[in-house]
Amino acid sequence: MTARRAEQGGACPRVRRLFGASVQNRCSERRCCLGLYGIRGCVILRGEDVASGKKMCDCIVFHDAAVPRVVLVELKSGLFHTMQVVEKFTNALEWLSSVEGEIFGSDDYRITLLLLHKRRVPRTYHSILRSYPFRLGGRRHSLRVLRCNTQLSELYKKMSLR
Repeated sequence: MTARRAEQGGACPRVRRLFGASVQNRCSERRCCLGLYGIRGCVILRGEDVASGKKMCDCIVFHDAAVPRVVLVELKSGLFHTMQVVEKFTNALEWLSSVEGEIFGSDDYRITLLLLHKRRVPRTYHSILRSYPFRLGGRRHSLRVLRCNTQLSELYKKMSLR
């Protein structure tokens, strides 16, 4: 952690200060959720509350880790259209681009995009969504398609093995 970030307490206090009205306790919708067991130092924002008038992903999770993380989450308990999901994540990345200076300053952070689903999703949906070139600041971010109730800590472990 940089000296400046240690002084200011990380990204989560700044997120609470800037977007306090959008903070929620859980990342869940209609019996589909992202498990945060074992994750400390995080703030969850309701996506559509932070960017009114735009379609946004359901949750935006800010996690103060050694390298701060932002997890954009779309929860689906039923059928969905791929282009609606693409639009939500694209809008969320644009929003993040507009506020990253206020939240992170010049510090580095990592982004994870998650689509959690309850029902079986055809493989063609998986391949279309994973191949879509989500970009922020010149970096490409790929979408992970997982089952509802996935634990974020388990996902972090799998990602670190790669």
